[in-house]
Amino acid sequence: MLKNLKINNFRGINNLEINDFGKINLLVGKNNCGKTSLLETIFLLVGSANPSLSLNLNMLRRYILPDENFWRSFFHRLDLETEIQIEGEFTEPQEKRILKIIPYFQNSTSSPIIEKAKNITLLSSITDSPIDGLKFKLNLITNNKENIYNSEIQTNPTKSGDPQGFTFNTPQNYKEARIGFFFAKDVPPGEKILSKIITKKKKGFIIDLLKRIEPSIEDISISADGNIMCDIGLSRLIPINFLGDGTNKFLSLLLILYELKNGIVLMDEIENGLYKSSQVIFWNAMMRLAEEFNIQLFATTHSYEAIQSFSSAYMDFMEKESREKQEDYIRLFRIEKNEDNFRVVQYDAEELDISLSSNWEVR
Repeated sequence: MLKNLKINNFRGINNLEINDFGKINLLVGKNNCGKTSLLETIFLLVGSANPSLSLNLNMLRRYILPDENFWRSFFHRLDLETEIQIEGEFTEPQEKRILKIIPYFQNSTSSPIIEKAKNITLLSSITDSPIDGLKFKLNLITNNKENIYNSEIQTNPTKSGDPQGFTFNTPQNYKEARIGFFFAKDVPPGEKILSKIITKKKKGFIIDLLKRIEPSIEDISISADGNIMCDIGLSRLIPINFLGDGTNKFLSLLLILYELKNGIVLMDEIENGLYKSSQVIFWNAMMRLAEEFNIQLFATTHSYEAIQSFSSAYMDFMEKESREKQEDYIRLFRIEKNEDNFRVVQYDAEELDISLSSNWEVR
């Protein structure tokens, strides 16, 4: 589980530190305050030796042309003189990760990532070549022992100079122990995951949770052509897609959480596609799955209703599960930005409940 995070010079964030994350974390704040970028840094940190994740993040932002600005977009104010640094402290197992990212320039030879930030200026001043990729250096510290792993991603130009494909260099002696998933709003339901669940005779668990959002669902199955079908009491099965975005999003998340045991799930704009009446049910299901499969959740929202549902679902979950309230189970973080200065206001479950009951603004 990620407990503490420091970010320097990533996208719109020049310096941001958040401590004491909980099991389930909700990030709120005005537009362009860095909520999505914060999720992205966690995603990169969890898969520190996988350079393709940077490519995936820009594609999730609908930025698919790998030109110079594609790579510059990761750096604060597009400034290649600044080194990106993402630092995180984890438990289960206990470790510290420091991920540094610098530019990869065209026609540069493949070499170890520069270790000292003061050398970045030297690197960028000796070449007129445009940026062509990224270099990553991971410092992994466990049991007072430090290991360093280097990786990189580079655009493959054609003879005409246009980009076509990418080259990835990853450390051969590193195996990632952590699992992460960045949930985008257009992620389709996982047919392969559901197929495995059906084979293991575990689909009753999924159907039970689905019925809380869509009571008409009696059964789900996989068709011969690989689509997810559902039985809602009609004369024939219908595709799950016919039930709307909210049901599809809910099913996708259920399947991902089921598959991603002991992992970290990141969800941007969690309220999209969910009616207000479904949000408490949604959060309750997420809490149940996070508890059962030991998953840490991070989500962002603009919605006051989503915040209310988040708090209400926690109280309901603890009551139904007959659990004592845990101080570190849920957290809400309000991110405030004034030019390049950031301030983070943290709420635990009790503080959030009091604030909402008193009609205090928490967004």
